[in-house]
Amino acid sequence: MQLETDRLKIRSFTTADIEAFAAIVADEAVMRYLGGSMTYADTEHYVTRAIDTERDAGFSRYAVELKRNGELVGMCGFAPVEDYIDLGYRFDQRHWGLGFATEAARAVVEDGFAHHGFTEIVGMAHPENSGSIGVLKKLDFTFERDQQTPRGMPAKRFLLKRSTLRQA
Repeated sequence: MQLETDRLKIRSFTTADIEAFAAIVADEAVMRYLGGSMTYADTEHYVTRAIDTERDAGFSRYAVELKRNGELVGMCGFAPVEDYIDLGYRFDQRHWGLGFATEAARAVVEDGFAHHGFTEIVGMAHPENSGSIGVLKKLDFTFERDQQTPRGMPAKRFLLKRSTLRQA
C-alpha cells in the first residue's frame, strides 16, 4: 500500500523499518498515553503484526515517512479491534506540531472509506492527550463516550461515519 500527501509518503511497513520505528516508540513522551515505551522486541512484534494484518485483512498500521528525505517519522493506519476498525497514529516527538498526524490520518481515513469499504472508523485517545483529540476533531470525528481501551487504559471514543463525511 502506498499513499502520498503533499509532504508524506504513507506505505506498508517492512522489517527494514523496525530500527527506526523502535527509536520512535522507545520515547516515553511518544508513548505516554499508550502504556509506556516499547522495547526493540516489542517493536519487532508490532511491525511484524502490522505486516501480517495487512496481508490478512488488506489494511493495517502503515509507516509514514517524509517525502523530501525518506525519514520514517511515525505510523498511521487501521487495526481491526473487536467489532470496529480503529484509527491509530504516533509520530516522532521531533515532528509534533507540524500537522503530520492530521495530514496522514486524513489520507488513510479517505482511503479506508474509498477502498476498504469501511462504513465507520473509531478513533480513541487518552482523555489527557489533547493533541490526539485535536487530530480526531479536525477530521470531524464525533465524541461518543468515555471508555477503556482493550488494554484497560482510559479513553475517549470518537466515531466518523462514512455517511456523515463532508463533501469537498
